[in-house]
Amino acid sequence: MAGIRSGALALAALVVLGVASSAGAQGADNGSSGGISGQVVDNFGTHLEGICVVLDGETEARTDASGRYRLTRVAVGGHYVRFVDCEHGLYEPAFSEGDHVSSAVEVVAGQVTEHVDGRLFQVTGITGRITDAAGNPLEGICVLGQALTRPPPGTAYLPFADETDGDGTYLLTDVPPTTVAFRVEDCRSPDSDLVGLGRTFEMELHRTVRGVDITLRPGGRIGGTVTDFGGNPLSGICVLTATADGTGGFSMRETGGDGRYQTRALPDGKYTVLFATCPQLGPATIGVPGMLVQYYREQAIKENADQVSIQNGQTVGGIDSRLVPGPTACVVPDLTGRRVRRAEAVLESASCEAGKVRRRRSAVPAGRVIGQQLDLGVVRPEDKRVGFVVSAGKAR
Repeated sequence: MAGIRSGALALAALVVLGVASSAGAQGADNGSSGGISGQVVDNFGTHLEGICVVLDGETEARTDASGRYRLTRVAVGGHYVRFVDCEHGLYEPAFSEGDHVSSAVEVVAGQVTEHVDGRLFQVTGITGRITDAAGNPLEGICVLGQALTRPPPGTAYLPFADETDGDGTYLLTDVPPTTVAFRVEDCRSPDSDLVGLGRTFEMELHRTVRGVDITLRPGGRIGGTVTDFGGNPLSGICVLTATADGTGGFSMRETGGDGRYQTRALPDGKYTVLFATCPQLGPATIGVPGMLVQYYREQAIKENADQVSIQNGQTVGGIDSRLVPGPTACVVPDLTGRRVRRAEAVLESASCEAGKVRRRRSAVPAGRVIGQQLDLGVVRPEDKRVGFVVSAGKAR
């Protein structure tokens, strides 16, 4: 987190732009110095303790419990004052012009220039502490976040991340003011069993969500075998697991020569499992050029995919999948309500073929499809025959 915080600290400075009238003597030694005093609050009016008061680039004091400070023996003339959260990096400047300001604080000999106040804005962020089950702080744990909403036109929401310090603390900054999710990973080792359940938040601009502490515990895993529809194992297939809301674990693993895979440790929750050609490998390497991306179980539509549940850190096996090793597959369309000729045309456009057609009495007008052999989105090899049921009209 040091690298991220250093950037935040470089920005977390409010340059005083306004100066009130001076009053009161300040015990100058030789009449060539004066003083500066004021108070620092945040954008909600809370008094800020421990804020560094930087005079002409040098830290000269820190604010007390009431947010107040006082500088003595300040040379007569103009000075630049900045207020920096030099300990935690939780605040950013309210007004800034880089390293320059539009006006300086004027110090008069023998007087204290009062009300040189600062108003620091909270960073839009999340902070907390990561520990193990025994309460010990964990260093080097990755905290990863993302927005769950689309940004306004012409803008972008970037991912945000941090790594815990020696005391287990983290600070996520540059968090967009929208609905966000973050998850926790033990990035010290890809084989670690420690996992933690993340959170979702409705973020507000210039408000830091504090005290988001997470305990890491041993997690479960998901495993299985990937083959083609002939039963031949497929190697080099990327298997991605994630929760729907982005707060659980995330894993990307590659199948071995025997088609087997096992995810990294994941926290309890429900997961979708996606199979696809690995993006980091060329199609020629894995022998499945243009393979169709699909979900467990043999589904092209995420909303129709079966979810896999991890409970009490248990490993779930047998999450096997058959994939179509090629760019074209039969992805079963919805035939309900269509007439036979139209249903056959729709199947052909989906790289499927019409299978056996049966008829059954129903309240649906005669000649319209009322059922089908395979559900919407099911993936099968090209030209797979898909049977369906057509209404024969009401019983007489």
